[in-house]
Amino acid sequence: MKSEYSVKEITMNEGTQCIIDYHYLREPFVDAPLHKVYGLIYQGKIVGVTSYSAGHLHPDNWLEYYGLDKPRDNVWDLTRLVVGNETQDKEHNITSWFASRTIKLLQPSYIVTCADSSYHDGTIYAAMSMDYHGLQEGRLIKEGVMWHTFTKSYDKTIKCIWEKKTFDKC
Repeated sequence: MKSEYSVKEITMNEGTQCIIDYHYLREPFVDAPLHKVYGLIYQGKIVGVTSYSAGHLHPDNWLEYYGLDKPRDNVWDLTRLVVGNETQDKEHNITSWFASRTIKLLQPSYIVTCADSSYHDGTIYAAMSMDYHGLQEGRLIKEGVMWHTFTKSYDKTIKCIWEKKTFDKC
């Protein structure tokens, strides 16, 4: 029952073990000067983590990385979203429930996230009503890797210039 779970801001150090245990990349993303990290708490234990990062790009790279024509305030990259397997098995839709609560706490203007196509297709982001922009290569992350790219604008003045595509579960 979701009422038994809480969501709170935590430090990256507090969330690292959960990321190592359950995220396919097995490491937190720490290459950014700004982080907001939230924990999904069950019986005092961290069973899920979201990590948002910002400030890691030169303004010249905003178009390629975020799909935005110019730098904006309060733009975040959802760099990690993970919920432990036991929790996912026990609670239907817990990952989207958790992510939506962290977004309410973060209060972003815009979010971008991607899914490494070698591991998954980003179905969770589509379930969160994020806009899908198809597979993109590189995105200043890893050359040669294809990324399912998703965005969500919470500010009507911010528009992504990438074309929206229909998300068909891969």
